[in-house]
Amino acid sequence: MIVIFISARAYEQDFRKFLLDALRADGHEAWHVRVGRTNVLAGAEGVEEFDGIAGLLRLIRRLRTIGARGNVVYLDTTGAIMPVRSLLFRLGLRAGTWCFDVYDNLVYNYRGARWLKTRFSIWLLSRLSSATILLSRESLRHFPSAHHLDNAWDISRHERNHEAGGDMVVLSAIDERFDFGFLEEVAKLLPDRQFVVYGYVLHDNPAVKQRMAGLCARQRNVSFKGRYAFGDIPDIVRPFGIGLTPYVVGDPLTEFINPDKYYLFLQAGMEVISTDIPQARRMADRVHIARKPEDVAEIARRIQNEPAQRKNADAMTGFSWRDRAREFCEIVRATGPARQSEKTIHAVGSLASASVPARRSEQ
Repeated sequence: MIVIFISARAYEQDFRKFLLDALRADGHEAWHVRVGRTNVLAGAEGVEEFDGIAGLLRLIRRLRTIGARGNVVYLDTTGAIMPVRSLLFRLGLRAGTWCFDVYDNLVYNYRGARWLKTRFSIWLLSRLSSATILLSRESLRHFPSAHHLDNAWDISRHERNHEAGGDMVVLSAIDERFDFGFLEEVAKLLPDRQFVVYGYVLHDNPAVKQRMAGLCARQRNVSFKGRYAFGDIPDIVRPFGIGLTPYVVGDPLTEFINPDKYYLFLQAGMEVISTDIPQARRMADRVHIARKPEDVAEIARRIQNEPAQRKNADAMTGFSWRDRAREFCEIVRATGPARQSEKTIHAVGSLASASVPARRSEQ
């Protein structure tokens, strides 16, 4: 099978790269397309760049040539932020199976015309696909006939018995989903522990940067290390026994996420303490849920002093990217090429290419 991922993210920064790599490891021919001002095609034959609109058309012809070599599957993981280009790809690449990736609440906190346009784009791109793939089961409320493809992580497990109640690490996008107040209160309650935060500030937002700087200034046991690369993660988490995920609760931005950090920390052998979001409740057999800052302090104490209270004492099974790759292939086999009528595609030819929504992929 030939699998082509079409994304708004560069390959090395794309959270979907692990699924692509697993498909390649299973013997499938896998390609990654980064769509932007300069479109980038990456695969076994190297990296190719295609500039501008003319380049986009050349890229479509190139992908058509690749797809002609066998059964081809396209995974649209752009998050509906560039619907006109997504439609151009579908017009130019109608042979094959199209899948649309709903990896988050893709309308986020948009309002007015932006919300309406994004919602319509999501509906349309899903409708023009053979299969819609959901990262969170919560999204089944909006896409009842879609397929759930769970998250995963590949990392060596390291037993941390002597470290399990010590310092805590936070890996997260630093944006509206990050609960600064919750983390600050936890740090006040546990002044003898260090809280080390890694992540990127979405769009280098000055207000968010200021909030993080203020938090670190007020709480000397909180430090912010900035952005990290996927390859740095094993070394980052190795010294820690607990991964803390301070997500804002009761908000649409966290209602539909399935954080890869849960799987990362658990697969690494760590205990996970999370605020009370829906996915944490789904994983309550493995994830400790803190409904208030005081709960974090109590859970950390129990983890350290009562080994039986640990929820991640034994290794997880079925959460590798090779598992997800096989499930993805089963979804594809269970569906077929989308029936994309010319009439439907031309009817949306006037879809506006308004301002591009902010991308959120790191959770």
